[in-house]
Amino acid sequence: MGSTVQTGRRTGEFEAEVEWHDATFVVRVQGALDFYSAEEARRLLLDQLERRPGRVVVDVRDAFVDSCGIGVLIHVAQRVKMERGEFRLLCDLRLAEVLSFHRVDALLGVRSTPDQRTRDARQRQRQRQRTITERAARRRLRPAA
Repeated sequence: MGSTVQTGRRTGEFEAEVEWHDATFVVRVQGALDFYSAEEARRLLLDQLERRPGRVVVDVRDAFVDSCGIGVLIHVAQRVKMERGEFRLLCDLRLAEVLSFHRVDALLGVRSTPDQRTRDARQRQRQRQRTITERAARRRLRPAA
């Protein structure tokens, strides 16, 4: 079952495609999830929560999300978790970094994009190399017994 909801003609226009797959609710947002559309988006998402999904997936990869939109996502994620559900957010790397900086990425269940996985792997590799280099330097600096 899929449906589309469109906001009125304002700066914050967004379109949401809603799908249900068994107990999983999936919504794909396009446009802007911002100050102007936040209340409508909140209503749409909370209305869908009345059906008690076990899992909620919100895809905002094709949407602009400002602080009001982030507030909506946090509110919905908290409601889902209160009802013992699982919340996942699919977003672009820029938004993922903002959410990580503010330490709400774990609450929102942010899923890494391939670019972020690559960057994380490089960062882990650099950390391993630093650790190896530091251990080698400590061995060289040890006094002889």
